[in-house]
Amino acid sequence: MTVVGDRVGPEDGSLLDICRSTGAPGFAWHWAVHEAVFGNLHRRLCLCLCLCLCLRLRLRWAIINCSARASFPATRPAASGLQCTGRVSGKEALMAMQVHEMALSIVESLAPLLPLIQRQDRALAVQLRTAASSMVLNIAESEYSDPGNRRARLFTAAGSANESRSAVRVAIAWGYIRAERATDVLARFDGVVAVLWKLTHGP
Repeated sequence: MTVVGDRVGPEDGSLLDICRSTGAPGFAWHWAVHEAVFGNLHRRLCLCLCLCLCLRLRLRWAIINCSARASFPATRPAASGLQCTGRVSGKEALMAMQVHEMALSIVESLAPLLPLIQRQDRALAVQLRTAASSMVLNIAESEYSDPGNRRARLFTAAGSANESRSAVRVAIAWGYIRAERATDVLARFDGVVAVLWKLTHGP
């Protein structure tokens, strides 16, 4: 007979031999039945619990993946014009940087003209200053916006650029400034409007 911990049993033999070889038949019989019946049941329950846990984890990961795909789609179709994706091409990024510098150069060129316009028409000067600033700031905001907002900011910048250009032409028409003094700034406005049109409407 072999003794292992608190379990007692013969080296060889059946469950009946266990009952006969022990000094406590009632305990031996209970132990033998427990091992024969509940041992297999316990192993099966553990296996079922492991399977259920694995299925639950796989289901949870599937739900998380589906939610992530629904919240962050790979592409977002634009309402019109270009299809906006999560990435900006190198050419578009370069054009955005160039148009920002071009818009800033327009503001620098307008600085000596605004006092001349303000002497004759304060409201027009304020509108020109506001529109020119809006042009530059919306271009800057578009550089760090998501695809949908980037396109909207560029459209706003294009509208502000065209408004500023028209304000300069109105000032020329009213005689507030001479046409030759505004030739350079009007050419810069044309360049900015052209680049913004390409960025918002595509090639």
